[in-house]
Amino acid sequence: MSPKNLAAILGVSLSVLLSGCATDGAPVEQLAKRLNQPAVPVVPAAATADQMDRWHDHPGYLSGLDAFHRQHYATALKAWQSLAGEGHPSAQAAMAYLYAQGLGTAQDEKQAHKLWQQAAERGDWDALTNLGFLHAKGKGVPRDLHLAIQYYLAAAGQGHRGAQQNLEAMYVQLRPISTQESEPVITLTAKAQGGDPVYQYLLGMRYFKGQGIARNEKLAVEWLTQSAKQGFPAAEFQLGHFYAEGNIFAPDQEKAYFWIRRAADKKHRAAQSWLAEHNYAF
Repeated sequence: MSPKNLAAILGVSLSVLLSGCATDGAPVEQLAKRLNQPAVPVVPAAATADQMDRWHDHPGYLSGLDAFHRQHYATALKAWQSLAGEGHPSAQAAMAYLYAQGLGTAQDEKQAHKLWQQAAERGDWDALTNLGFLHAKGKGVPRDLHLAIQYYLAAAGQGHRGAQQNLEAMYVQLRPISTQESEPVITLTAKAQGGDPVYQYLLGMRYFKGQGIARNEKLAVEWLTQSAKQGFPAAEFQLGHFYAEGNIFAPDQEKAYFWIRRAADKKHRAAQSWLAEHNYAF
């Protein structure tokens, strides 16, 4: 876990708590129909990676994070409180986590939602992802899977892995699995055909993994390539990884570097880590 953020902590919590979120209420068919509604809610745009880094580098935020790691949650809350009052998004998001989990304070899901909403308005990735989770589960807010997906998409577009994983998990759970008919998810296919690079990426990964669809490497590459050509960093990294590992294409380090470097230039953290591990400058 990076010492500068709570993403890993939140990611683990969300991945665990998300299990079954799409099936513990209305029938799958009803939820899938709702996701196809034409009115798309507008959610705040995600901040850039540089902006996130600046927020995480604030001394007051780091002071609270140090107390958090020592499990001095009340101290962490106090350290973040003044920053949050000044509108610091990452401090607001961190406080929201404490309220959501009841750490150093009484558990208060409505207060957590309020703070995550304030942080999300500035584009904090963890806040966007956690608002998606709250709406997916109906914790402290009305349950709204359509809105949950919009929040996840905002964070996923900047390479937030937790948001990407939650999207994939929701799509696996939101449709009946039919490995014999090999029909792609209707929602993903329609959005992907409409040119949305995030949905193209998600559909490509579904074909690659064979999740709810018959595995098809050719279609996986086609959709991932369309997404990558539009500059979506997660798709760029995945294509590069295919070339690097030789699990679909013949190994080609030049092409691997080309795609992974494009993703790294957009601050995609996994791409940056790959370049560093392979002694490339970025």
